[in-house]
Amino acid sequence: MAGIKEDKQEGTVIWKDRMIALIIFMIINIAFWACFEQAGTSLTLFADRNVDRSIFGWEMPASMTQFFNPFFIIVFGSIFSVMWVKLSKMGKNPSIPMKFSLGIFS
Repeated sequence: MAGIKEDKQEGTVIWKDRMIALIIFMIINIAFWACFEQAGTSLTLFADRNVDRSIFGWEMPASMTQFFNPFFIIVFGSIFSVMWVKLSKMGKNPSIPMKFSLGIFS
């Protein structure tokens, strides 16, 4: 009977740790999307008012600064997908939580 009680306590500890991790990820997710959704309005106004957008005598429209996010997603998404496959073949592919951590803190 003692073994069953210890298993339940261990299961409770694991469940508790997973719930704490889930809550942390949820809070980070909320903060990310709250900031990300500012791109279409606040950041365009910021670029219009505070950023020098002249490149070799050409003035880039403030709305064109919205191009950079999807561009970098496509470029770096492709690079990272190839990198994960190569790391996996070498047996050095980081775990999914480590990938989340690298994405959050970079």
